[in-house]
Amino acid sequence: MGATKRIRSVLPRGATPRAVHLMHQAPANAAEYDRLLGCPVTFGHPIGEFVFDASFLDLPLLSSNPTLCRLVRRHADELLARVPSDQDLLVRARTLLPMLLKDPEQSLVNLADQLGVGERTLQRKLAEHGITYEELLDKTREEHAIRSLESGALSVQELAYELGFSSTAAFSRAFRRWRGMSPSEWQDAHARRPQPTDIPRE
Repeated sequence: MGATKRIRSVLPRGATPRAVHLMHQAPANAAEYDRLLGCPVTFGHPIGEFVFDASFLDLPLLSSNPTLCRLVRRHADELLARVPSDQDLLVRARTLLPMLLKDPEQSLVNLADQLGVGERTLQRKLAEHGITYEELLDKTREEHAIRSLESGALSVQELAYELGFSSTAAFSRAFRRWRGMSPSEWQDAHARRPQPTDIPRE
């Protein structure tokens, strides 16, 4: 009952919840709860809830503190100012996209959703930097493919899956467009290059 008193203390006089959901099992005097709270009370819920009409959200709190509100708002504005602006959207997209490549359904809509912006906003910002989503995706795949092939951590088949290609053949076609040779050919050529540790010392 203490929780009900605290809730009512910040609402207009006579404000009553539409329903109350309690976590414990129904007692023998369950009807007494309805009488005391002035609304239907049910038991055995996973969480405790006081359900009020949405219209109460528009009412001012009786315990409101204008001075505290100004301080909290100022602090919130300072925190908001630290959030990356739209100017950093391309950087954020380039950082996030490699983590989404595995999804074969990856799209502009999905990337925008993950970034917390609208599809058109992301599309416009990319255009301002002279790049389309398709070009960004293609470049990200190429960079990721080169790094993975250099490390040798994944096979060509595994890498095709990691990059979200429908098949190894589709990946090979894309790689040939990027580098003029197949992934295996590029990997072999890279392996034959002298490495810093292979250079003879005088």
